[in-house]
Amino acid sequence: MTTGALVGYLTQFKRGDGGSPEVFTLIAEAGDFEGPEFKSEMDTVTSHSSGGFLEQIPTIQSVGQIKFPINFIPTNSIHSYALGLVKDWKNRTLRNFQMVWPDGTTWLLPAFVSGIGPFKAPVKGPLTAPVVLDISGPPTLA
Repeated sequence: MTTGALVGYLTQFKRGDGGSPEVFTLIAEAGDFEGPEFKSEMDTVTSHSSGGFLEQIPTIQSVGQIKFPINFIPTNSIHSYALGLVKDWKNRTLRNFQMVWPDGTTWLLPAFVSGIGPFKAPVKGPLTAPVVLDISGPPTLA
């Protein structure tokens, strides 16, 4: 039997423009994606009638962060201070992002740019910056 495994290099990450209908643009020059991570906060509800075992219940859920490096292009509209990720960080903009998996499955993730940098400008190598998005609210998983 052959595997159904997918290669990761065809994954795309796109930034929404906030319009109606919303248009999503590929984040250029993105590297390896890390995240999201689906988690539930747990509260202990152990009582004297728990039979001596810890009992817990899930309370709030979070989707965590998406982290990825970019080959930073200051004039690229999706990267730039004028229109892009740097501006989103400065203005604390909650924006929709799309993660498009190699099989075409698309997830919608509302997020803030919580970090961009440190920027690296090596003598030998590309200008780069890591990007961190904090997901805020429920994702739409299709």
